Amino acid sequence: MRLFIAIDCTSLQTDLKTLQEPFYELKVRFVNDFHLTLKFIGEVDDADYIWIVNQLKGVKVQSFYLQLNQLGTFRSYSQQVLWCGVAASDELSQLHREVERVIGHRYPSSSSFYPHITLARLKHPHKLSSESKELIQREMAREVVNTMMLVDKFLLIESKLTPSGPVYIEKASYPLNGIWRDD
Repeated sequence: MRLFIAIDCTSLQTDLKTLQEPFYELKVRFVNDFHLTLKFIGEVDDADYIWIVNQLKGVKVQSFYLQLNQLGTFRSYSQQVLWCGVAASDELSQLHREVERVIGHRYPSSSSFYPHITLARLKHPHKLSSESKELIQREMAREVVNTMMLVDKFLLIESKLTPSGPVYIEKASYPLNGIWRDD
């Protein structure tokens, strides 16, 4: 199974959908399952899955607030990701460090941690019209109103890739007060 660790951001769904609206005229694949990825793990077997579930029980972090603060893009030749960033947070950094502490030695990260919530993906951004490129640039400069959410848990999620996009299945939930719940 293909796994990642994330913060569920569905409580911000109304605000995040509003941020997506200006891009409706573009041919993009919108995200509907909003989350902030703490760590992408990748493919694991059943034994490693059980190990990960148990290791994540060792993450002890207090709940905290997450604040949206900016829009941005990651771009490659074949794809452009539109995202919403979050304000710097010692608590979010601590949660990320704790996740790395308990499983990072077995599943090292291949990239730096840049906390964001994906809004949409564009395929072949090099084929966009100049008007579409200007729209993206204009919207990315827009200020995000101070939107906050309480982070009181993180999730272990399975990602099943399908032709219509990924399907996410919550495998375990880890409340930040130290109580663990298995789904």
